[in-house]
Amino acid sequence: MTAMHSKWKCSRPLLKTIPKPWTKIAGCWKKYFNNKLMKAQQKYDVSLPPYLVWPVSIKSATQIQDWGHEYLKAGEVYGKTRGEGAVVAILDTAGEFAHPDLVKNSLNRYGKNFTDSPSLIDVHGHGTHCAGIAAATDNEIGVIGVAPGAHLLPVKVLNDAGSGAYSWIAAGIRYIADLEMEGELNDLPRIISMSLGGPNSSKILKEAIDYAIGKGCLVVAAAGNEGYREGINNVGYPGKYAEVITIASMGKTGLPSRFSSAGTAVDLAAPGEQVYSTHKNGSYAYLSGTSMATPHVAGVCALILSVFPEIKTQGQLEAFLSDHAKDIYDTGEDLRTGAGVPIVPGYLDQKPGEPEEPTDLEPEPEPEEPTREKRTLLIPTSDSWKVYWKTRSEANLHELFVHDLVVEVTTDRPGPALVDELTALVEKYFTRRGFIVPDHMDYQDAVYYAGIFLKVIVGREIPVEIYRIGGYDPEDRQILFATDAYAGRIKKQELRQANTFAVPAAIEHECV
Repeated sequence: MTAMHSKWKCSRPLLKTIPKPWTKIAGCWKKYFNNKLMKAQQKYDVSLPPYLVWPVSIKSATQIQDWGHEYLKAGEVYGKTRGEGAVVAILDTAGEFAHPDLVKNSLNRYGKNFTDSPSLIDVHGHGTHCAGIAAATDNEIGVIGVAPGAHLLPVKVLNDAGSGAYSWIAAGIRYIADLEMEGELNDLPRIISMSLGGPNSSKILKEAIDYAIGKGCLVVAAAGNEGYREGINNVGYPGKYAEVITIASMGKTGLPSRFSSAGTAVDLAAPGEQVYSTHKNGSYAYLSGTSMATPHVAGVCALILSVFPEIKTQGQLEAFLSDHAKDIYDTGEDLRTGAGVPIVPGYLDQKPGEPEEPTDLEPEPEPEEPTREKRTLLIPTSDSWKVYWKTRSEANLHELFVHDLVVEVTTDRPGPALVDELTALVEKYFTRRGFIVPDHMDYQDAVYYAGIFLKVIVGREIPVEIYRIGGYDPEDRQILFATDAYAGRIKKQELRQANTFAVPAAIEHECV
């Protein structure tokens, strides 16, 4: 990560300048594959969506509690348990966890590699990231996992390129089910967490899952990153199997992620956007996807099973999780978030097998007539876009990465439909428009004008104000504009001295 540059020309009001890593969300991944790599991966049943990631190192002794950990309120139960009474097996790209934030909790002596890659090492980084979400150590540095006392067991079923065969995954599942561990470890419940998936069913995979569940293992898997399409059940396997606890992704808005697969197989949702966790080579990184949502729930399961060892079967655990989940989308179970999100304290105050007690015994009031009052909402976007800009006299285009966009909307129809419509308009805007700035200006001004023209172009459909917008160039110079930069009406002079252009067909914008 390069140092921030101090000689910036921009004089517009700034909220702050930050060297912030960013990663693309799942759903835009195909643009990063070349044809050769795509052909090479066709022999595998499962391939992780490739992603761009900017790993960062912790520069102080401050430990970070990521937003997903806070949303699930995991820290509120650490007086009762930290997950010491459970083993979380991460079936992914790692056969050992060498990260400083994971070593203490890891059962590396039982690590295993079932892939065509030569070593246990996590060359890819995906497995290490998932492990940190579930159970990174509470050691005052780096990050903290949902269940920081749980025992992590690494099993490599995806190779160094992030691809795998169903036979490898099935072998890893059976290995966990049959593994003999020393002492009390052998008697602890085993949670199998799989942040992976493929489009097709597999007899060998299904039989392995049934075998593991029959031996008392608890199986959690990702729904997939194919996005929501109404009427289409696009959950991948193994998440599509009814026996598996299947996890979709939600964002910081409290709404389901646009990239998250949906269908009747979805049981729960959990934080899966811009999740900060451990990564390869001792680093840390932001990643997004149902891959990140799944280990959040695996960590929740470790906390629950540590308090309630009487939960012995997959069916008991799934019912307990669903009965006390927080509903965040459509009332009751829905195709995008299942029963809702597992907020940890709500489980430890219950007893398995008992329904949640109603909090209000008063008779329900008569429904009021709906009102059409306008409300002002702050709506963040989870994406980061690669866009192009140039000065008026230039022929060459420059790259720019726009992120951390938050818009302000005043509306009389708040709700998920508005958010989805606005998100689609913003994505269309950034993927089809480039920006022209005066000759004396640079990338910072391009970020500023990206916000100006967003107000104009997106505002034709939904009136918006810019609350915050950030960006960085390929040299990692950062800028973040606050709402003051866009206060008041747009001056015609600003629109005359800058402009937008349609992106040439040969150039594709990318969601990163």
